[in-house]
Amino acid sequence: MSQGRDIPTEIMRAVRQKCGFGCIICGLPVFHYDHIEEYASVKGHDVDNIVLLCPNHHQDKTSGRLTKNVIKTYAKSPANLLAPRTTAHMMHLRADDAVFIVGSNSYHFQFSETRNHFNAIVLDGLSVLGMSNDHGQLTLNLRATDATGREILRIRGGCLSVSTGVWDYDISGRRISIRSGMRIFDLEMEILPNGLSIKRGYLRGKASQATIYPDRIIVTPGKITFQNCNFRNCDRGLVVR
Repeated sequence: MSQGRDIPTEIMRAVRQKCGFGCIICGLPVFHYDHIEEYASVKGHDVDNIVLLCPNHHQDKTSGRLTKNVIKTYAKSPANLLAPRTTAHMMHLRADDAVFIVGSNSYHFQFSETRNHFNAIVLDGLSVLGMSNDHGQLTLNLRATDATGREILRIRGGCLSVSTGVWDYDISGRRISIRSGMRIFDLEMEILPNGLSIKRGYLRGKASQATIYPDRIIVTPGKITFQNCNFRNCDRGLVVR
């Protein structure tokens, strides 16, 4: 019995896990789902017949520059499977200002010739969320962890990479999510044209941790709550020493 064209959610998750959350050839954590044997022929969604390919390699396959046999070879040993994190993906953002929405809190910063760096959240002297501007090219920096403090996603110098040890990582359009189990979200965020919107997540300094909920941020130790705060044109936003 044939299946519809939409790949079931549980099959997509299994494919992401077996491929190490990135293109099987280059490891980029931005990908398409590809049927090795075309869906039109098999009329189904078998995990063993589906792989992750980045947009470039997916186009190579569609255009015939990448054969099925080559893909099958890479599928046996995906690029990320034995690596601690995925290959880094360069993000390209251009604007004169930065916006971060973290829980119910917002951070806005207007760059100028003399002010080209913005630290939105600083924990124990470490900038865990920030952005720089180089002639309109925005460079994001983010270090997201799970509840135990283990790094799960890193954006450094505008390059995004993901820990391959997570239970699940998914990217769909501008939205990114990382889970440590069914319905257990360690990170939910959306890439904005000039920043990030983080709905859920954990940011960790040397001793402090900021837990992000949709309606607040709670910083521990101390259980300090930040709710509906609006920071504008400050070189630093939330600072915990």
